[in-house]
Amino acid sequence: MQDFELGHVKGAVNKPSQEFADDASVDAFIKEHFTDKVEKVVVHCQLSQVRGPKAAGRIIQRLAAVTQEDPSVKQPDIAVMRTGFSGFEQVCCCRCVVQ
Repeated sequence: MQDFELGHVKGAVNKPSQEFADDASVDAFIKEHFTDKVEKVVVHCQLSQVRGPKAAGRIIQRLAAVTQEDPSVKQPDIAVMRTGFSGFEQVCCCRCVVQ
């Protein structure tokens, strides 16, 4: 069972970590989700030790390329959830969706 299915931040978008290896997949994600309404993107995995930080790095890397090609794409702040979902869940379970 994937982490997202076990519980997630309400309103979160699930993007499996393996999809961050492909530039085209990251670019499509940016173009789809980085709209004028998005000011900050918080990336995480279960502990935010490997997958979350790596994904954030890929978003930042590809965001530079995408915005150079298309200046209309929004450049939100990118952050990594320090404690991962497990830490968030311990403190803020009222904002979680547990399946």
